Amino acid sequence: MTDVATQSPQPLHSDRQWNPTLVEFWLYRRSLCTQWLIAHADVLDSQYVIFDDKIWSTHSSRGHWQTYKASGPKAAT
Repeated sequence: MTDVATQSPQPLHSDRQWNPTLVEFWLYRRSLCTQWLIAHADVLDSQYVIFDDKIWSTHSSRGHWQTYKASGPKAAT
């Protein structure tokens, strides 16, 4: 059995037949999920989609992703 975690991803466009790696597969899937959430934000009554250090908001006039910096976890006292 091949250890997928130690393999480096191959470029999507190369001379070989396209054979997506596990990393490429999950990145593609996550992208589809975020696109679906944005497309259905009004039905889901959602104002924000936060993903991969980016935020999309229904309040954004341009409808573009913005950089999102989350605050770290609060330290226990």
